[in-house]
Amino acid sequence: YYALQQELDGQRAAAPAIANGGVVNAATFAANPTFSPGSFFSVFGSNFSTRITQWSNDFVDGQAPTTLDGVRVLVDGQPAYLSLV
Repeated sequence: YYALQQELDGQRAAAPAIANGGVVNAATFAANPTFSPGSFFSVFGSNFSTRITQWSNDFVDGQAPTTLDGVRVLVDGQPAYLSLV
């Protein structure tokens, strides 16, 4: 179960869409990866963000961000860390 949400200026934006086969292993780009806690994966699709944002200055108390530019990814209802949107 994957959920994507995007907010722009406090308002929910156009619904993001995950491309067919768009959830892949971040290292190998293998489709339909099996995830375990701490796994890195990539999500490809459309309407995720209006610009490219990286996590460079978004760490708080050593924790990676779970929201970048109003975008967040939930895995089984739990926020995932984001490195780029």
